[in-house]
Amino acid sequence: MPIRSNETAQRAINILNVTHGMSYPELQAITGVPAGTLWDIAHGKPIPAKWRGVLGVRVYRDLFAMPVRELRWALENRERY
Repeated sequence: MPIRSNETAQRAINILNVTHGMSYPELQAITGVPAGTLWDIAHGKPIPAKWRGVLGVRVYRDLFAMPVRELRWALENRERY
């Protein structure tokens, strides 16, 4: 399942870093996103547009642009878009 928001990406990076003991350079080798950017995302800064596609974050301008499945998921899980 793709990552739905900045908060989900932040949690995923923190889980890999803290729980699984992966360093930011190791995560950089896997994702291709610079280690400093991963650190920024893990500490709450927004994901730069350049890296959203790489991390699987999808941003829609309005609810009508969202596919039905994703809209349903967003409504059921109450995430902001």
